[in-house]
Amino acid sequence: MCVPKNLSNGWQYVNGHNATSCISEIVALLLLLLLPVQGLSAGWETTNPKDVKAFETGDLPAVKQILVKDNYIERDPSLLIFALQKAISSGKVEMIRYLKSRGWLEQCRKEKCYPIHLAATYGAVDVIKLLIAEGFDVKEITDPASPYGGETPLHYAARFGHPDAVKFLCEQGVDAGARNKRNRTALDESLRRSALRTLVGGDPQKEAKARADTIEATDYLNTHRCGG
Repeated sequence: MCVPKNLSNGWQYVNGHNATSCISEIVALLLLLLLPVQGLSAGWETTNPKDVKAFETGDLPAVKQILVKDNYIERDPSLLIFALQKAISSGKVEMIRYLKSRGWLEQCRKEKCYPIHLAATYGAVDVIKLLIAEGFDVKEITDPASPYGGETPLHYAARFGHPDAVKFLCEQGVDAGARNKRNRTALDESLRRSALRTLVGGDPQKEAKARADTIEATDYLNTHRCGG
């Protein structure tokens, strides 16, 4: 069982799961979250790391400069989606509003890029609220044919231990009893996370916070009816 520290950097695994099986699970998750990004778009992290960082950190002035100076991102639809996903991960609402003004959310809608699922992965509740206001379906499930098919945003919030996102999605009527392709509910995903020996690694304070958040999310899902 694996849980990535973030979508582009490393993984953790527990007894009975070696690095090979861990990589397989993370690759499957990445394939879903980065759909329909294909080809060379992922290489952007290597060729333009400063630009990637600007989107990941929500540095709006830097992003505006990138898009004005050399609008190479908007000339490549798959790269645009990849950059939007990085921006969503920052949790910065003003960034998403700016990209919306440039038509990025509409492009995302056409490409089926699951923006609420990605925001739930990072616990970005304010971004989720904005996306709902923009007409994205908070109850949308991922493509059943994909490796991580049949998942609601609640599965993602629970899998990555974000209690505020779990609570908000429940309040929006997302079905906590929905089962994904692997027959797991959001509570199942939260319990699996709870079983990990290490959640984030490194900093003991961050580890303790992640553990407390996971417990809070699990307790909430265990005691509240959501959707259904």
